[in-house]
Parts: sequence; structure tokens; C-alpha cells
Amino acid sequence: MLSLIVSVAFAGFVAYVSEPGSSLFSWHPTLMSFAFAVFVVQAIGAFNPNGFLGSASRNTRVTFHFLLMFCGVVSALLGYAAIYYTKEKFEKPHLTTPHGQLGFGVIIYLVVQSLAGINVSYPQLATKLVSYGLLRRMHGFSGLFLFLLSSLVMLGGINSDWFKERVTGIAWYMCVVAPFLLLALLLKQVLLKKPTSKPADAKKAK
Repeated sequence: MLSLIVSVAFAGFVAYVSEPGSSLFSWHPTLMSFAFAVFVVQAIGAFNPNGFLGSASRNTRVTFHFLLMFCGVVSALLGYAAIYYTKEKFEKPHLTTPHGQLGFGVIIYLVVQSLAGINVSYPQLATKLVSYGLLRRMHGFSGLFLFLLSSLVMLGGINSDWFKERVTGIAWYMCVVAPFLLLALLLKQVLLKKPTSKPADAKKAK
């Protein structure tokens, strides 16, 4: 539950600072913070037995994971569209900063990671090459790496002149800490998770 509180508090604060709707650009930090700090984090957290789903069944967790990742992808793409058309409007060049370049790469990674997740749900082909347990752990660690990269992108946004003009003092430092606190919670969840045996469908595929 701590990750849910931190996720919503962080993204909500960014939205408050950004004032979504005040400009086209304002949707960029708002949608990106919700995409990665809320939807992606909670999609991973859906498999946490101590998380917001409590004692829900695995099928329920998979469904929530899929829906949250779908929301994350849509939110990230809309967030990218907001900054893209803002730069087009003011005739500014694209992908000229490390924040923009890494951010673009992370969005591509997010889409690929989401598509790879379908292979985990329907592992008939992949389990001919690796065990189902290894497949799931690979997907989990890849998700952690995705969030690590997205944390660096968020840190770049937090360190931007635009953000520092609006947020100062302890509030700014709390924003810096939030993504890495979420990363630590996800690391704990994934690294301490017990391996899962191959499901019936994967066995049949063999």
C-alpha cells in the first residue's frame, strides 16, 4: 500500500504543479507522471500479495496488470504527443536533450515490454526455449529496468528549469526521492518473490 500512496501523491503533486489544461505542454508532465509513477508501478504491484489487491486470485491480478499497463501505454503516448505538438507549434527541435532522448527510448521500451507481457500470458511458443518460471522472471526484471530508466527520465524533468521555477525547498527534494522510493519497493517485491512453476497451458505446449 505504501507504493500506492507514494505513486498517487507524487503524480497528483506533479499534476497540481502542471495545471493540466492550462496549456498543451501542461499535459506532458501530468500524463507522463501518471503513466510511469502510477500505472506502471501499480501494474507491477498487482502481483504483490501485500498490495492493493490483497488476496485476489492470480487471474484477477493478471487482469489488473493488463489494464494498468494498457492505461500506462496510452497515457505515455498521449504525454509524448503533448510535448511533440508543443515543439511543433513553437518550431523547436525534437530530442535535443538527454531527458527527451532517454524519454523517447523509454516509451519504445514500454511498448515492447507490454507486448512481451502477452507472451507471458500465452507462453506456448516461448516455453519451447525457456522454462515458464524463467520467462516470468525475465519479464519481471525487464519491468524493473524499465522503471529504473523511467525514474531517470522523471529525475530529468524534476531537475528542469520549468519544474524548479515552480517547486523549491523540501517539496523538490521529496519529488526527487519519490521515484527511487518506488523503485526500491518494486525491487523488494520482485527480488523476494518465490519462483512460480509452469502453468498447465505451458505444459501442454511442450
